[in-house]
Amino acid sequence: MKLTQNIINKLRERSALSLQSSYDCKYLVADIEKKTGKLLGISTIKRMLGFFPDDREPRTSTLDIIAEYLGYENWSSMYGSEGDMFSAFENGPDCVNATDLEKGDRLELTYQPNRVLTLEYEGNERFSVLSSVNSKLQKGDQLSLSTIILGFPLLVKEVLRGKDNLGAYSAAKQGGISTIKLLNE
Repeated sequence: MKLTQNIINKLRERSALSLQSSYDCKYLVADIEKKTGKLLGISTIKRMLGFFPDDREPRTSTLDIIAEYLGYENWSSMYGSEGDMFSAFENGPDCVNATDLEKGDRLELTYQPNRVLTLEYEGNERFSVLSSVNSKLQKGDQLSLSTIILGFPLLVKEVLRGKDNLGAYSAAKQGGISTIKLLNE
């Protein structure tokens, strides 16, 4: 997965590196280790900066280290921070904020490879999964999420399956959400 341009720009700002060469990647890894005490591989950073194509999804721990380096508790909190990652998109046509929805509104999300989710808004940033094609999410799952942005991963704060809390969940890590359709328009 290549990081979004917004995150790459944040890494440039934090590291004071252009991030356009292998040399920069080496120094970024060293700076991340110095500031977080955690080590990432140079090859991992090169993949995530798009130096060479790679379809592998990064580990959550890798994403958490990047988020920590950028000053956040973890990857999920970085995406959920008010007015930060989403500020440029909050009212754009390619974004859905839960606070803008009415109870009963239905959304269809697609992402690669061949995944389709149909969600119904329940209120209070809660959605129920009405249908799921090729996704790990299942019909009947209850999701807690605040924002869905075209081209970005789907970041769910919490998944409830029956009486079980499955915790946080992310989908569409490779390429982000492909389409968002409001079905009741």
